[in-house]
Amino acid sequence: MRHFKKALFLLFACPQLGWSQINADRVMMMGRNALYYEDYVLSMQYFNMVINAKPYLSEPYFFRGLAKFYLEDFSGLPTIVSKPSRRTPSCPVTMSCWDCASLI
Repeated sequence: MRHFKKALFLLFACPQLGWSQINADRVMMMGRNALYYEDYVLSMQYFNMVINAKPYLSEPYFFRGLAKFYLEDFSGLPTIVSKPSRRTPSCPVTMSCWDCASLI
């Protein structure tokens, strides 16, 4: 019982010790806004958070590749934007990712 009280106290005293879920749609929107305001590094961080939460979505891969393209960091760009094509080959965003990767 004493250990339970300590654990409960630590959980409420230090909220960063607890785990939470992210709202992937909201983080995706924040990443797109950062991309609009030309903050490409921040937008890539947001898209990485979405990819870690939901790796089956193709849009975060595309927008992360777009931010990397705007940064003119072309190393590894074709592999980044072609990852979703292996997961969902019939998605329209995946097709545009594949076209973008083949141009580079």
